[in-house]
Amino acid sequence: MIEGMHRDKLQEFNNSKAVSKAILDKINALCDDSTFVQSLSYASSTENDDELKNSMVCGFGKINGQNVGVVAQSLDVNKGSVDVVSINMAAAAVEKATKSGMPIVFLLSSAGMDLKLGVMAMDAYSKLLRSVVRSSGVVPMIGALLGPCVGVHGMLASSLDFVVALEDKVQLGCYSDFVLSANGKYNKEKALAKNGVQFVRKSETEVFDTVKNVLSYLPANNLQRAVDIEPDAMSAGFIGDNYNSVEELIEGVFDGGSILRLYEGKKRFLALGRLNGKSVAIVSNGDEEKGMCSGCCNRFARFVETANCFNLPIITFANSRGMMLDNAQEEKGLLRAASRLAFAYGQAVVPMISVIAGKAVGSGYVILSSKGIGNDFVFAMPDAFISPVDEEAGIRLYYEDKMSGVDNVEAVKEQLKKDYGNEIASPFEAVKQGVIDDILMPNQLREKLTGALSVIVSKRDSMLPKKHGNMPL
Repeated sequence: MIEGMHRDKLQEFNNSKAVSKAILDKINALCDDSTFVQSLSYASSTENDDELKNSMVCGFGKINGQNVGVVAQSLDVNKGSVDVVSINMAAAAVEKATKSGMPIVFLLSSAGMDLKLGVMAMDAYSKLLRSVVRSSGVVPMIGALLGPCVGVHGMLASSLDFVVALEDKVQLGCYSDFVLSANGKYNKEKALAKNGVQFVRKSETEVFDTVKNVLSYLPANNLQRAVDIEPDAMSAGFIGDNYNSVEELIEGVFDGGSILRLYEGKKRFLALGRLNGKSVAIVSNGDEEKGMCSGCCNRFARFVETANCFNLPIITFANSRGMMLDNAQEEKGLLRAASRLAFAYGQAVVPMISVIAGKAVGSGYVILSSKGIGNDFVFAMPDAFISPVDEEAGIRLYYEDKMSGVDNVEAVKEQLKKDYGNEIASPFEAVKQGVIDDILMPNQLREKLTGALSVIVSKRDSMLPKKHGNMPL
């Protein structure tokens, strides 16, 4: 029999939790109705039971019917200052969600740790970071950045698989915007992209909708595959016998409305999409023919690794002259970045298909389009250009004698470039050598990709036993 004094005590405890209402409101806006269950709801960062000042709320709920772990905080509580109890609660929630094989969503907005707690808080933070690192590649982890995330808290956010940021409120870096601006010129947008933000949205509602959308493409953990979505026949992608850009080709191949693009506004094309209802990762350098820079190599490598972690087939649309010829890029470590991208493709064991939609020159072919790097199928458009070198070097290598002693050298060179593309660098030559599987018209591509994916979707590949590869970081 529960006595009145016990009921009153419970009521007092429940009232004391109201301090976290600002955080709970955000969680309830993200999770399916009435599904969130808070864990360690009475753990207190103070000795006063009537004043629970925890800056984090942790627990478990459902998003689109899928079980998820949730770690959430808000600037509205203690200005987002993080205490030891809250950090330990977050680490425990991450570990529990990982052991249960469910994705984890972080709602982050923090001014950092409570500095008065000193080394205790730093030690607790290291435990949380280690939990996230250990869970990486086991379950998908998605961050919704609703405010500043700097210092160690920023490291936590940047370690997640996908990051969605609230445009006007977000800060992400080693230092706050205030400190950085005082230190000199500071490009916030560029810093966000380089620190791992793939999506920027204008409102909290849009942030939460994007988190839900990303989760719909992913499996619950690394032992499962993403759930297939029955495509609407009327909304299936369609393209005729021609296309004006690589992006248009991509839009026409995949299920209509299924492409969720990362880093919107960038010339390079990274996206989650669906092909006949199956979740895939789409990689392309679009119509940019200058060559690949170190930044895009790093982003591509990270995305390929993420897809490999969670069993998403990788479909690459190649149009690359290889690495960018630029002294500044060499100084930034372009070779290392290219090696990193090759490493990511080379260690991927998921189904991989490449479509040569333009140029595949030198390292652009080796990394993005070769069977040797691990592609199960390679297809090419009829006007594809496949060569170890570009046209300028190609004609000097093969047609040097035809350019000597002529009156109009430039006109001859232009014709020889066309000859080189049509004869030596032609996909019809490559298909004879067995390095590509087929040459397709654009209107054949969707059906061919669908058939190829159905063949290799159950592909089994494995690596030699080891702790992990040593990626050239």
